[in-house]
Amino acid sequence: VLYHVGDREKASALLAVCRKHAGVNGSIIVFVNYKERVPWVAALLAKNGIPAQGLSSLLRQERRNKIISGFKKGQFRALVATDVASRGLDVDDISLVVNYHLPEEAATYVHRIGRTARAGKHGIAVAICSSEDAYNQMRVEEFLGHKVPVEWLNENEIPKDIRIDRKSTR
Repeated sequence: VLYHVGDREKASALLAVCRKHAGVNGSIIVFVNYKERVPWVAALLAKNGIPAQGLSSLLRQERRNKIISGFKKGQFRALVATDVASRGLDVDDISLVVNYHLPEEAATYVHRIGRTARAGKHGIAVAICSSEDAYNQMRVEEFLGHKVPVEWLNENEIPKDIRIDRKSTR
């Protein structure tokens, strides 16, 4: 499923999507394209009631292993990661994968969404698409050979009072 949003609504849409599709207990992986954005998105989730940790190549391998282990043990609900950091990531029972940014490489989209609904289990894959993702959306859909189904968030699903650090990198 793909949600079209304005650039300024992306953070609110992420929170709405997580609440709508993962409920209160589901595990979430959020993919971003840039390692510099990982801490900001993880903090956004954590400040708004979704315990999260970030995983990127900016971290030492020992720290990355610790974060992956904590996620597998359920110590926090959401893992925010870049593709490089998530390579070889084997975590079961992911109920929601969110593409906060659509990947530049179309095949990467398939790898990302394959992190959910593994081994016959159910899961949901969502893309939050703003103007910065338009070209990547075209690449992904061309690669897939079809359009990604579009849904719209209801106004009452979008949080109005989110906690956000506007100084950080989005």
